[in-house]
Amino acid sequence: MQAASSPKNGDRIKVKKKVLALSEADQSVLAEIVKKGQDWRMRHRAQTLLYFSEGRAAKDIATQQDLHLDAVYDRRKHWLKDGFASLSDKQRSRAPPTVNEHVGKPLVVILDNASVHKAKATQSMLKLLQQRGLKLYFLPPYSPGLNRIEKLWHKMKYEWMAYKAREAHTLVTDEEEILTGLGKTYLFDFCR
Repeated sequence: MQAASSPKNGDRIKVKKKVLALSEADQSVLAEIVKKGQDWRMRHRAQTLLYFSEGRAAKDIATQQDLHLDAVYDRRKHWLKDGFASLSDKQRSRAPPTVNEHVGKPLVVILDNASVHKAKATQSMLKLLQQRGLKLYFLPPYSPGLNRIEKLWHKMKYEWMAYKAREAHTLVTDEEEILTGLGKTYLFDFCR
């Protein structure tokens, strides 16, 4: 442990720094994770540990990484307890294990084309679940021409409602008038 002095209001206060002793191999692996780790959280945690190994104070690390001081101490504590296993995220919900337990029975999951569903990080888990019987159905990309309600909203917005600025309650009233008159006053063919 090193003691460093920092001035505060003319007084000298001692700040304790705990240097985290890492082997060269651990430092090398952590540096590689910082450069090429697949998850930003893992890269961030690895950098925290490298800062500790350089002898930086926890408060300085917290400031540098925009973290709460307790989070910095927790990263050090978890590293000392779990080593490299402390870098990855822990399960925060029961969703992945629950899905994993139910796959094997017929299960279909309908997904939109959100980037998270196509991300490289999720592909290995999706392939594993597919091997166990999960069926993934990706919806087609957004195509309002194929969606009936989009055609109705378009007709309401551009033909049946007057082009003017409205308050929220006025907009709701106008929409309700059109929807209640649909098929009587307002005619629309969904087949076109």
